[in-house]
Amino acid sequence: MLAKKFSRNFEKTPPKNALPFQTSEGVNSEPRKGQPIAFVSEVNIEYLKRALKIGSMARKEVLKMAFVNMFNDRVEQFNLREENERLAELFSDEKLQEEAQWQAYSVKEISRLFSISEEEALKLMNCGLFKTYRVGNEYRASKKSVEENKKIVKAVLTYQDKKTMSVPDVMRILGLGKTATYRLINQCRFKTYLVLGKMRVDVDSFEDWYAGQFHYEKVNGERPGKKYGKTLSPLTVAKVLGIPRSTANDLMNDGIVEFIWVDGKRRIKRESFDKWYASQSKYTKVKEIEEVEGYVD
Repeated sequence: MLAKKFSRNFEKTPPKNALPFQTSEGVNSEPRKGQPIAFVSEVNIEYLKRALKIGSMARKEVLKMAFVNMFNDRVEQFNLREENERLAELFSDEKLQEEAQWQAYSVKEISRLFSISEEEALKLMNCGLFKTYRVGNEYRASKKSVEENKKIVKAVLTYQDKKTMSVPDVMRILGLGKTATYRLINQCRFKTYLVLGKMRVDVDSFEDWYAGQFHYEKVNGERPGKKYGKTLSPLTVAKVLGIPRSTANDLMNDGIVEFIWVDGKRRIKRESFDKWYASQSKYTKVKEIEEVEGYVD
């Protein structure tokens, strides 16, 4: 009621220097019935400032409300306009999207370019090496960034093929199950890498590890522990001579044959064993060493 009364009084006797209302119907148009002045879209700011200094308390309150609502309305309209322009620039420009498609590689194109699977191509795009963005529902990689890093990718893929092997390769070489293989890998006995999201084992590092241990043996019969030269375990000596393992240990305990320590276990030097065997007549071989070991040298 207060707003309606003020609106009628204002139409009859507007203050001096007051500029006209601007409503949705146009300049000097009559406001809709029942619509308070607070909902007029634009009011002269200078008039509001002067009106707040004069008149009754009721007029001050109504004008204050009109000023606040007008300011909030302007801010909201400005933000909405800015947001619409930004969204239009980002998503509504079909020409820009078409240009982006011509200047970028899809996952399938990356797959064909580097001769890898689409799964590996997607992981390659997500590794951060290329500049990628989304066009519609598809991820694409900038052609410029792909061309700039092509040599790096090819070098990595070449290294992967020639210098590394997969975890299933390690399982097959050592004849181990998946759990035992990953337990071995987690012991950090050899170098591993993540290439396109998959673990790869460095071949040179693996071979160096294999040559320095006797616990694991390759299924192809390749001799382990080559780093230490030809050595024999006490169990092998016992089988070759047909004697208890404790007797083979006594040969080391009594200093009859030379031995070395590897991973906390003693191993008899092959050269020392051959020299001792040729100098005695108490023991006779029941099997050849190669037959017992089964290695392919």
